[in-house]
Amino acid sequence: AVHGAAKFLEAPLERALHLMRLNCESPLRLAHRLGVPMSERGRGGIVIVSSMAGLAGAAYNSTYNAVKSFEIILAEGLWHELAPDGIDVMSVVAGAMRTPSLLGTTNAAETYPHLMDPADVARGALAHLGQGPCWIPGEWNRSIARMTWPAPRPKLVNRMSEATAQIHGLEFVEVEGADQFEG
Repeated sequence: AVHGAAKFLEAPLERALHLMRLNCESPLRLAHRLGVPMSERGRGGIVIVSSMAGLAGAAYNSTYNAVKSFEIILAEGLWHELAPDGIDVMSVVAGAMRTPSLLGTTNAAETYPHLMDPADVARGALAHLGQGPCWIPGEWNRSIARMTWPAPRPKLVNRMSEATAQIHGLEFVEVEGADQFEG
């Protein structure tokens, strides 16, 4: 199961490893496989759907939160690196969505007041693709993210990329992007 909550040591290790393969290995493979022809073509877009869970650790969900953080950081790095090739990359840092997977693991989710419609999130993601490394749907979610991400992500990713380029003697190119809290 993708969703669900349990004490780390009481859950089967295979569940954690499954989450790692699904949310770390799969996006890596897809981004590489799809990124090569996009780069050759000089255009394309990659959207990696992550989660608000990736903003901080949480009891009963440690592995899920960790792998969702991986997706956010992967998308931010690829956003900067692939921009000169004409490829837009973005992480959608979504809150809880009304998906069969979530609803199938708990009855409590249906009463959560900030449950989002997946179709609305998908439409918003496509509308924001090309504007920055991440997009956070929903004002409630953006208000939570402001507590953990006070700095605009495009500026932070640019500075981290610049430092990495300098340390390794690589070319640095500044990439423009919108603040993650813009609609």
